[in-house]
Amino acid sequence: MNDTGQELIASPAPEKTHIKKKIHIIQKESALTAIYASGNLTASQKKVFNAFLYLGKDMVQSEIFAPEEGFVVPVSMLKSLIGDQSNNYTYLKRTVESLQDFTVESNVLGKDKQKWDRFSLVAGATIENGTLRFSFPHQIIDALKNPKMYVTLDLDEINRIDRKYAISLYEIIEDYKKLPALPKWSIDEFRKALDIPDSSYKTYRDLHRRVVEPAVEEINDKFGMGLEYVLYSNLLAISSTDLAGSTENSVMAKRVRMPRITHIQFRLVKEKMQERLSYKSFVEEMRAKYMPNPTQGHFPAIDNIDGKIFKVDTTGRLYVQHISINGTIEIEELSPEKSDTYWKMLWKKSLIKLTEENPDE
Repeated sequence: MNDTGQELIASPAPEKTHIKKKIHIIQKESALTAIYASGNLTASQKKVFNAFLYLGKDMVQSEIFAPEEGFVVPVSMLKSLIGDQSNNYTYLKRTVESLQDFTVESNVLGKDKQKWDRFSLVAGATIENGTLRFSFPHQIIDALKNPKMYVTLDLDEINRIDRKYAISLYEIIEDYKKLPALPKWSIDEFRKALDIPDSSYKTYRDLHRRVVEPAVEEINDKFGMGLEYVLYSNLLAISSTDLAGSTENSVMAKRVRMPRITHIQFRLVKEKMQERLSYKSFVEEMRAKYMPNPTQGHFPAIDNIDGKIFKVDTTGRLYVQHISINGTIEIEELSPEKSDTYWKMLWKKSLIKLTEENPDE
């Protein structure tokens, strides 16, 4: 019996054969990572828009694609892409259809020197009878057909982010991280790039407490990026470590009067980034090495820890297989957060094993 409960004819163990894995990667135009929608885009709407880009990419490359007809896919595909395991159909439908209400200003950080006009985020979107239909304005269609300046993003990683400002900051940092140094942005540019309403968090102290600190903390906690920042005023520069609310002598803890902050510049701690790259390389290696081949009944196990058998499915997602005493197979699907916890556990176990095998290195 295979992992889906179907009977298979017993056969000798096949040679290692990999089918093409389908990790949910998008190439998102840099101009679309920093968009301003008057501060109204929610985290769910940002995730759905990214899923639309993923779904639209392959379709627009087709010779038979007709922009006026838009895109039609099963709603289950959208739910998979945004990590939605709920049955709240009404909320999902409302989120999808609300995207057509937004006119956005893109490229607000000016990374792409090409001029981008204001345009609707989507031209139309609806869910009916289990089918998703949506369409894009010509600016996004053109960007999907011929991406010129883009960032590569993993939708599964973005789905792990809860805060809407953390999603925007994560995408922007990913877009700029290969530069020798991240740019210094004015506070006005930064606010607009994160889609913060003009009426909210008018003082930097509020902006720090409600936006910057929570976003940086979530990104570091979930991805180990070692993200820090420096604030600039006309008189001095203040590092994020000096602003840490948990530090007894920090600026925030003392509640001292802050100078007027004019700019912010992010930076990535090299050691943390190297650790993150090591972790990501491990995950990619495991996905490739243990990719199943259902046609040959080949479902290799990565590891067995305390009765939990860890495997990846044909999309590269981690899951846990439980086998009862009577031989019944149960599959445990994992949330993005739980999947990350287990991946890190497997990664750390591999590091310990490597150290034991090479004690002098």
